[in-house]
Amino acid sequence: MDILNNLSDDDLRNFHTLIFNPVTQQKDLENAEFMQKLSPAQRSLFKELGWTACCTFHTRMQLHINDKVDFIDKLKSHEIAPELFPRFFHPVYTSERLQIPTVHVWGRADSDPLKRLAILGKELCSAGNVFSVEHPGRHELPLRREDAAAAANAIEKAFYIGQQQAVLV
Repeated sequence: MDILNNLSDDDLRNFHTLIFNPVTQQKDLENAEFMQKLSPAQRSLFKELGWTACCTFHTRMQLHINDKVDFIDKLKSHEIAPELFPRFFHPVYTSERLQIPTVHVWGRADSDPLKRLAILGKELCSAGNVFSVEHPGRHELPLRREDAAAAANAIEKAFYIGQQQAVLV
């Protein structure tokens, strides 16, 4: 909220325009004029969170996910208090980590935003409980037998560790 309080309505409109533009790249966000109003620490955090939001939007577009609720309009009309606005879970933003075993499977041919979200998902998990499988495909289940077997093995390992930690029964 401290970062948002340093930005004007025009700055926020420019920020949203960047995020919701399907051709925005990370450098566009880094070089935005409104970033100069922020301290170096705020700039670093806002750049990371903004790029995550941009990747999320790009991914949602690629997957044809379209929400009917416009949170920005609701915020402007004071229908939603700013502190109730949905937050991004990001490893820079929160020190909390999932403690249960997790399995992360993604394709090497995924788009950059999808890969970025997969990495962020892993970073939100406790390091000793993360199992990853990267296959040569896109955003799909592994198609080759050996890749499917690797995903199944990762799931079995996670399940076994979960049983040992008494989180899975």
